[in-house]
Amino acid sequence: MKKNQMKNQRGITLISLVLIIVILIIISGISIAMLTKDNGIIDEAENAQIQSSIAQLMEASEIYVKANQTKQASKTLKRMQTTEQELKDGNIVTSLETSEGFQVGVYSDLKKLEFSSDYGKGGTNIKEGETKKLVELEDCYVLDYTTGDTYYIVDGRIWTSKGETNIKEITSKNEEYKTEEPTETPSETPSTTPSTDATDGNI
Repeated sequence: MKKNQMKNQRGITLISLVLIIVILIIISGISIAMLTKDNGIIDEAENAQIQSSIAQLMEASEIYVKANQTKQASKTLKRMQTTEQELKDGNIVTSLETSEGFQVGVYSDLKKLEFSSDYGKGGTNIKEGETKKLVELEDCYVLDYTTGDTYYIVDGRIWTSKGETNIKEITSKNEEYKTEEPTETPSETPSTTPSTDATDGNI
């Protein structure tokens, strides 16, 4: 009788153990998927860190430009072109043209901005005047001279301070800026039409 009771107890214990193992496997599978899949917890944390780094870099660039900006900067220049010139003169960005037709500057010396980051170290490998695909840049902060946007690029992915973007959106925005004509206030030209004086008696 006691032997049968022990057998029943062992059987119940083994079944419970198997169920617990199955449940743990399911839970661990779900947890791993949540952590590692696209837009998972790890991916979202990295996105937030990249966006924060870009915002800090933009702020550091703005502070540098305000401290070094030339007084002769033309008011007719597009937005951020003055920034581009100041950063280029300070050897902070390396200018290149991308295969997609964008004029950009790759941040090659972040220390001069008193800015440190775990990202953007690939910019030191860029040479002035090179032509590269934007999406082929690796671990780089990039300043788009046309739109003034700052990107971070790695593994073919592109981020702005607002989140991840893609080459189609960048191309579309560049085209919009390129088609915009600078607005100039028309100069007042004196009238050349001779005025007739009603009180003048000459006919």
